[in-house]
Amino acid sequence: MWCKGLPMAASTAPYSPFTTTLSNGLRVATQKTTNSAATVGLYVDAGSRFETPDNHGIANFVEHLMYKGKAAGAMAKVGGELGAWTGREITSYYARTSAAKAADAVGVLGGCLTNPTFSDVDMAAAQREVLMQMSAQDQDKEAVAMDYLHSTAYQGTALASPVLGPTSNVQQFTQADVSTYLKNNFTGPRIVLAASGNVDHDALVKAAEKALGSLSSEEGAHLVDPPRFTGSMVNFRDDEMPYCYAALGLQAVGASHPDYFALSVAAEMIGQWDHSFSFADNRGSKLTSELITVRVVLEFQLFQTITYTPSITGWLRIMCTACPEVYTERAKNTLKNNMLLSLESSTAAADDIGRQMLAYGRVMPQNEIVSRIDAVTTAEVQSVLVKYIYDQCPAVAVVGQTEAVPDYNRIRSGQFWLRV
Repeated sequence: MWCKGLPMAASTAPYSPFTTTLSNGLRVATQKTTNSAATVGLYVDAGSRFETPDNHGIANFVEHLMYKGKAAGAMAKVGGELGAWTGREITSYYARTSAAKAADAVGVLGGCLTNPTFSDVDMAAAQREVLMQMSAQDQDKEAVAMDYLHSTAYQGTALASPVLGPTSNVQQFTQADVSTYLKNNFTGPRIVLAASGNVDHDALVKAAEKALGSLSSEEGAHLVDPPRFTGSMVNFRDDEMPYCYAALGLQAVGASHPDYFALSVAAEMIGQWDHSFSFADNRGSKLTSELITVRVVLEFQLFQTITYTPSITGWLRIMCTACPEVYTERAKNTLKNNMLLSLESSTAAADDIGRQMLAYGRVMPQNEIVSRIDAVTTAEVQSVLVKYIYDQCPAVAVVGQTEAVPDYNRIRSGQFWLRV
């Protein structure tokens, strides 16, 4: 028996990740795909959370300083581009290049960490860039609202401070401050070298040993305040702004917690909405239907940036006691789809690998993530909502035209439901 047909396309699915730990504790994690472009990144267990009041903002400052000097020229010879970002708990330096040049990109990134050369001119240029970044972020009202949310939710801890730091610190950082920060935080055990693309794992391990093997094997200064969530509210009224920007948050769990996937499914039940969507009035969420009716909200994203309306906390409360099975299944399918689509580029895949290595100590295969999402039941969703949402104190930040925003007691009362 035989048959004739079109040839099957080569699979583009990624192979299982490979991981290797160097003698100094630095971990190398790679995911081989058929993509001829590759991203190689260094993911460091360091960010604004690990700073003190005296050096607050230095992680972001170092990000702008790191590629000064010879780094840009070296990467130009390799062919590709450099990038970086700084968060509250993770800092990343990465390079996008062809898969054939991935090992050379490791050498460029390694040189930035092991042989940093910063002149006074470089320091002054980095200071100007950060000050311009501060000015630009002040115009991003969603980012402002999220910074206010962190400041009130984690008040009294390092997580409350914005990533960019205060202007006074940025203007007085010295080369000695930068060297001390790098020595205390950029050590082998706190760095993951992640790569995605048609790369050779063994070749990248050799390149990492050569470029990063000299980093200290000590943990370094890793003292951080334990996270402490405080239900509270900050209201910054400015009637010259066109809208009210608001964020509402509740204490949940980290990525390694057993309840993480159930809460992720719950988040997808509400999802996101924007009045400019061409299909905005046909979104499946019950919350969206209510917002379309009242016509007071322009957009919302659960657990990220929320434009406030009482319906949000009210519907979360109802979900804790009445969560239809169809909503759960739809949310699980959406979550799996979004996860897979978000990893199509080599940069996104490398970013995911680096984050997972720092969070879990391993890279969770996609089929395992899908299985964990599929295993979430409606009962589990309701259980975590009752545990983390129902009758819990939220942190709230509102910026702009806030005159009509209810006070905190009114918002807090929306977290429970008295029934007889």
